[in-house]
Amino acid sequence: MQISIEIYALAAAALGLLAAAALLARRLPARLRAVLVVGAAAIIVVLVARTQLRSDLDRLQELRADHPLQRAEDGYASSSECRACHTQQFESWRASFHRTMTQRPSVTSVKAEFAGSLSLDGNRFTLSRDGDRYLVDMPRPAWWNGAAPGGRVQRPVELVTGSHNYQVYWLSSGNSAFLAQLPFVWLVHEGRWAPRRSVFIAPPGELGSDEYSRWNAVCIRCHTTDGHPNLDLKPPEVARSTASEFGIACEACHGPGAAHAGAMRNPLRRYAAHLGMRGESGMTNPRKLTSERASQICAQCHSVNVPTNEEYEHYLRSGFRYRPGDDLARTRRIVAENGKNLDPGYFWPDGMVRVTGREFHGLRASPCFQGGDFSCLSCHALHKPDTDPRPLHEWRNAQLRHFDERNGQCLQCHESLRKTEALEAHTHHRADSSGAECVNCHMPNTVYGLGKATRSHQITNPDVARDMAAGRPNACNLCHLDRTLDWTASSMASWYGTRRPTLDADQRKIAATLLYLYKGDAGQRALAVHSMGWAPARAVAGEDWLLPYLLDAVGDRYEAMGIVAYRALRQFRAARQLTPDFLALPPEARRAAVEKAIGPVAGGKLSEAELHRLRATRNERPILLKE
Repeated sequence: MQISIEIYALAAAALGLLAAAALLARRLPARLRAVLVVGAAAIIVVLVARTQLRSDLDRLQELRADHPLQRAEDGYASSSECRACHTQQFESWRASFHRTMTQRPSVTSVKAEFAGSLSLDGNRFTLSRDGDRYLVDMPRPAWWNGAAPGGRVQRPVELVTGSHNYQVYWLSSGNSAFLAQLPFVWLVHEGRWAPRRSVFIAPPGELGSDEYSRWNAVCIRCHTTDGHPNLDLKPPEVARSTASEFGIACEACHGPGAAHAGAMRNPLRRYAAHLGMRGESGMTNPRKLTSERASQICAQCHSVNVPTNEEYEHYLRSGFRYRPGDDLARTRRIVAENGKNLDPGYFWPDGMVRVTGREFHGLRASPCFQGGDFSCLSCHALHKPDTDPRPLHEWRNAQLRHFDERNGQCLQCHESLRKTEALEAHTHHRADSSGAECVNCHMPNTVYGLGKATRSHQITNPDVARDMAAGRPNACNLCHLDRTLDWTASSMASWYGTRRPTLDADQRKIAATLLYLYKGDAGQRALAVHSMGWAPARAVAGEDWLLPYLLDAVGDRYEAMGIVAYRALRQFRAARQLTPDFLALPPEARRAAVEKAIGPVAGGKLSEAELHRLRATRNERPILLKE
């Protein structure tokens, strides 16, 4: 696209040059006239040939590429074109984790230690670095079609995904631009490698390792700007994947900017824009859209959505046609929260989202959004304003708007709760306590992803009966870890007249957190373990009695539980010095290693007989959480 524009521009320039030469030639002798015209024509031929050569070289590079290419197309210009005029916005975006979602490997982008060897199922993976080249020597994988001396191949890292929690490394497969994943993930906070299969909630032995072609077909959708899979799925399958920019850049939210950037190179246009004398800029400003259209910009990635058949065919070839400000529903169907046959990998049985990265569903189902004025931007700031006193590294963690007062995001609408008496009457908690923070009750940590629990974006009231029916931990017991469901149900009924569910003997006498941990499925167990390490919950319920149960979680057969449990244990005084070395062990050996590291652990609220009985009733249904 960019080359075509250059050719047209050169053609126009060529005609202008010939016309100027012809006018000038009238005043010159015949011999000089001929030299001038021939010279002008030669310059034009050279310029056009140079442009065509660049076009041919680009096409040749695409045909021969063994990795995805970054190339601005479709009217996109790249974030570098925005910097000169939008410096403050550019710098805050540059500091964000959106920018670093996909990067080329370099000293600044790669966080892992690329040295030494890793072992998986008896196979050795040797890592090395040569400048900005990161290499993996490994056993010949199933996707490798070439010769493999000694049964091993060496492949370069071509792309890096993530920089906040995990970092994943994509290798050139040797088959066009198809990528395969190194079967290890770098845990950023722990500073260590872990097998990919041990960082996701998945049934033991079920999760694949190399993820061949997934980046080209799936990850490119949201981890790049204007991604083009360019897949030919007829044998032999070929990928010529490109993106206008790696990572989630300016144009992912504001739309293609080449025309705008070109127009703003004119100083008169810039001055008119400064004075507010120009019309539409051609760019999308999410804050000037309706709440639904603004939130759909986020929903293109932060939702479970399915493109129409026609759109999917277009996507495989040339990417999605949606542009910020469009109606997303025209080309993609957002999976309904109240639909039948909901995928348990994404949703709780009542349709509430249970995995991170799909927040639009919760927003859309919330009464606040249905009122018409509430959007993602009501709470989030994708650019840090000058009025925000926080440093960039603090703002970027969740890109939340800054409010000077507690509960500020909710007080934008619920002004009556600004008064201490009103807040305490509403919450039945002291105004300065965690129980009086709106989000702890109305957006509890019932969503899982990246080795931790995060807040539901579906704004609801605490309801024991509803959450029990869905198998979801309720807000009250995620904080009051030592309390039973009976206690919570009685409190809700007394304070708000909420319906009391029918409870069995365990629900009346055993702390709900322990029921989630010992009787729940893997997803419920992960949320319970996270809550045990959550500071507000430990402040309310105490902590020493929780240690024996966290030790049980360390050895859970779902390997990812070890990471969640480690992060929780590190919050306890007795385990502050615990290192993550035990994560390299199989689940059955982890508990002994942790006990050896932190010493004997006593306490707990359950007898051995009760523990044995609860373990026997654990929900062992296979569960794969699709974060």
